[in-house]
Amino acid sequence: MMQDAYPLPADLDPILQQLVDCWQGKVDNLGRVPMLREMDLMELYAIAPRFFLADQIITDDGKIDYRWRYWGSTLCRFVSGDFTNKLLSDTHDARAAEHAREIYSWSMQHGKPQYSDEGMRLNKTYKVFWKYERVIVPLLQNTLNKDDPPVAGQFGHILGVYISDNDIDASKHPHANKHPLSFTPKK
Repeated sequence: MMQDAYPLPADLDPILQQLVDCWQGKVDNLGRVPMLREMDLMELYAIAPRFFLADQIITDDGKIDYRWRYWGSTLCRFVSGDFTNKLLSDTHDARAAEHAREIYSWSMQHGKPQYSDEGMRLNKTYKVFWKYERVIVPLLQNTLNKDDPPVAGQFGHILGVYISDNDIDASKHPHANKHPLSFTPKK
């Protein structure tokens, strides 16, 4: 289990900072995290190819999973596929899915953004290692009436944005074989 979030660095990349600024601008005076409908995603139009929106769901067996509501075109290129409308558990191997669930759940439980500077193998067949930075922010579930207060702890969505220099050939990356996460998109 995670002991603490990865704090946002002081010199956050401007693309990542755009998501943080937009999200923080929607946090109210009491520190309440915004609902999905309070986010004007058009404010993030310039970075839309790099962001994703995931809905937290409870599976039939009572476990938490995430459904990708939106998966940007740059992310599609990074992973050689579009995850829109697919489940995290169907797009990641077990270790990578558990790691992502842990990060997303921490952000939701604490109502705070989270920064990651990580990497993972993509498409083992192609020996691609993807090094990236990511920021995620939690969003509350929408209430039926916009004036109704959300129920405490009712986080329902993760909005995140990735940046990466580019796909890197794993055979040329010094840490590719040491990295604990492996990712192979399921077809």
